[in-house]
Amino acid sequence: MTLHTFQGQAAGPVEPGQPTNPVQTVIIDPGTNMFEGNNPGLLYMAASRATTMGSENALRPLDSAIYWTGMNMNRGRIMNLTMQRDGQTKYKKVKLREKWTERLNRNTIAPAHDQKTMEKIKKWCDDFTMKREELEEALHNTTWRINMYNNLNY
Repeated sequence: MTLHTFQGQAAGPVEPGQPTNPVQTVIIDPGTNMFEGNNPGLLYMAASRATTMGSENALRPLDSAIYWTGMNMNRGRIMNLTMQRDGQTKYKKVKLREKWTERLNRNTIAPAHDQKTMEKIKKWCDDFTMKREELEEALHNTTWRINMYNNLNY
């Protein structure tokens, strides 16, 4: 099964009384560092499907839901997924993902927690109206879209 078709699923043991997972064990060959650098998050997604990484229980030494294989698997792969082989340079896709995240953070308004601000927001929502023509004009204005896509590779 490819990782793309496995998204949203789980593998491994579950608590007694819970429905069992259709897959009990995942064996992952992470491929090359370059592959992960160009597909940031794919290796993490694969690892996060497992319900357990195993216990230290000597009576159940093989209770892990995930096993690693392949020539490119080592501790460094898991500990530092964002850097190229030189250990200094981030992968291009990782940089782009960080840039996108920074943009989202800059353009996200923190939720208001105080009662006065919440009342103002509710009043604005209750009072705001827009004519159909104004809405259509706003939707057809594409300048905001052009600015949104500048220098982004998504």
